[in-house]
Amino acid sequence: MTTKDCESIREAAAGLAALPPDHPERAAAWEHARTCPACARVVRESENLQVLLADVRPAPLPSAVLARVSGMVHELRSGDRRRIIWSALAACAVTLLLSVFARQRSAAVQDWILAALLCCAAAVLVVATRRFSLSVAAGAAGAAALAAGVSGRAGAIEVGQGLHCMALEIAAACAVVAAGWLAARRGLTSIGRGFIIGTAAAGALAGDAALHLTCRALASLPHLLVFHLGGIILAAMLAGAAWQVAARHEG
Repeated sequence: MTTKDCESIREAAAGLAALPPDHPERAAAWEHARTCPACARVVRESENLQVLLADVRPAPLPSAVLARVSGMVHELRSGDRRRIIWSALAACAVTLLLSVFARQRSAAVQDWILAALLCCAAAVLVVATRRFSLSVAAGAAGAAALAAGVSGRAGAIEVGQGLHCMALEIAAACAVVAAGWLAARRGLTSIGRGFIIGTAAAGALAGDAALHLTCRALASLPHLLVFHLGGIILAAMLAGAAWQVAARHEG
């Protein structure tokens, strides 16, 4: 072997010593060490180090520490479940309350079915924020667009009615986000940007579910796309901006 090969063996001796005895690289290095005193010394030191490391056993943690860590893990999981449950229930409650206290409601069976499906979708999307937080916003927007395609036809855009619908969706988003935030405050669970954006979008979709029973411009596809779908997108954007402001303030 060349001088460069010897240097490589010496640099990697500790790692080579940790390999199984029949490993080709270890066997080749040990074979060379038989005829190279400098490499033999490094190899012996590496083997001795491995023996010492094998005898080292970390001290067991006290039972009180293990119990505390276990309790913290349990609290984190419970807090996460509590946050999801509260937000999902809030989404369903938003749809129900906006529908019950509306001045007018559709009598069409199709509208009731669609509203129920959107409400369920909002609750499912809240649950999905546990793993797919940012994708939930896209899912909420897709559900709103699909519902608009089912209900809407050609029609005019009423700005006044549209702003009213958008405001209701943003209010619904705030209610659902607030429910999750209040649940998280009771434990160790932290609120992340993805959860805020996803929950806001799902909450706005819950508001859209109620609007599919109460909106006077439900038959207008342009209205549904601009204000119902637009309200969900705006709610997600505002939630993201609010989270950034809060994070900057805390930092």
